[in-house]
Amino acid sequence: MTATERRLGRMRAVYSKAFGAIGPRIEEALGADRFAAVEAGTPAEMERLAPTLPELGRGNPLEGTMITAAVLTAVGRTLMAAGDGVAAAGEAMISIAGLFYGSLPRAVKRTMRAFFFTPFVVGRYERWSRRPDSVRSPGDWRMTVLRDQDDCDVRIDFFECAILKWLTSIGSRELCPYLCSTDYESAEAFCLGFKREGTLAGGADRCDCRYSRRAARPEPAP
Repeated sequence: MTATERRLGRMRAVYSKAFGAIGPRIEEALGADRFAAVEAGTPAEMERLAPTLPELGRGNPLEGTMITAAVLTAVGRTLMAAGDGVAAAGEAMISIAGLFYGSLPRAVKRTMRAFFFTPFVVGRYERWSRRPDSVRSPGDWRMTVLRDQDDCDVRIDFFECAILKWLTSIGSRELCPYLCSTDYESAEAFCLGFKREGTLAGGADRCDCRYSRRAARPEPAP
C-alpha cells in the first residue's frame, strides 16, 4: 500500500464515521441542498487531496490531526465549488467538527481527557519536538512543549504548522483559520481547558496552545 492509499483510506474512514454517525444532524446544520453537495462531491475531493498531503515522518503524533484537517478541507472546498463563500464553507467545517466531537460517547471523552495529560502522550510530543532539522520533514510542524506552566498544565507552541503549509500549497490558505477554530470544539468536547492568543494563520509568530485540567469546563450532558 502506498502512502497516498494509506492516507486516503484513513480519510475515508473518518468521513464515513462522522457522516454515518451524525449524518442527519449535519444535514440539519447545512441544509438539504448543501448536504447533498457535500455527499456528492467530498469523496472525489478527498481523492484529489490525498496525494498532496505532506510527508510528516513515521510515528508523528499529529498525523491524525492532519487527516482530520484534510477531511474537513475536502468538505469546505466542496461547498465552495457548490457556491459557498469562504466564510460559509469555513463555518460549516467548524459546525461539522463540533457535532462530531460532541457526539462521541461520554466514556470516550473522559478517556481522551485523562489520556491527554499522561507522560506517554505528552512525552510523544516532547520527543517529536526535539527532532533535529536534519531529519525533520519540511512539511512537518515545528514546536516546543512545556509542562506545568503557571497558567496551564501543558503548553505547545507551534512555530511552523504542517496544515497551514499544506493549505497554502493547494491554494486554500483562507480555510486555515476555520480549522484552527476546531481546536476549541475538540477541547470543549473533551472537557480540556484551552487558551490561545495567536495563530500562525492569523499572522502571529506562533500558535500558543495551552491546555489545562484546572480550567476544564463541566462535562456536557449526554
